Amino acid sequence: MKIKKIRNILTAVFLVTFCMAASGQSPVLIKKESQVSIRGTSNLHDWQEAAEEFSIDMKLSTDGASVPVIDMVLFKCKAASITSDNSIMTNKTHNALNVEKHPEIHFSSAKQSAFKVSDGKFSSTISGELTINGITKQVTVPVDGHIAGGKLHIKGEKPVRMSDYQVKAPTALLGTLKTGDDVTVSFELSFELPPDNAIFSALNK
Repeated sequence: MKIKKIRNILTAVFLVTFCMAASGQSPVLIKKESQVSIRGTSNLHDWQEAAEEFSIDMKLSTDGASVPVIDMVLFKCKAASITSDNSIMTNKTHNALNVEKHPEIHFSSAKQSAFKVSDGKFSSTISGELTINGITKQVTVPVDGHIAGGKLHIKGEKPVRMSDYQVKAPTALLGTLKTGDDVTVSFELSFELPPDNAIFSALNK
């Protein structure tokens, strides 16, 4: 009876350990090494802004063939933290994004996305929902990256049409400066990822 009980305990411990390993890893964003920017055009000159306050939660795992996959992504950005070196443009952007009513921009994905790995580099396409100005749309976001210095580096960019989210393109100088409807959101992100796990090895082939 005691032997059977011990076996049951050992089995339970094994199952818990296995489930923890299978549940994947959650890389930790290195904020000071990461950036999110928005680029656009106007009838006078191109412009660029940066998001100062954002967070990213991401969960990685491996499938049965040791292929690394993205299980979940949740990106949040404080809309009022999007700024440029021109205070007038910044205010126009905040008004266009309706930041008081819709203070957060976010992207979420719960659909598993596999990485393609080759020569120490990897790529994937993440499908999810992007919410801007309270409007949610299905989008796909291509990403690529590599591992260097024990860190996970991911970058990508996504064209966004502002009118799709009922965001009116900002104007300035009494309407003399008119921005385009299309912008490009770019990101370069760095994460801490323990080197002694299957995901690190799978991405570092």
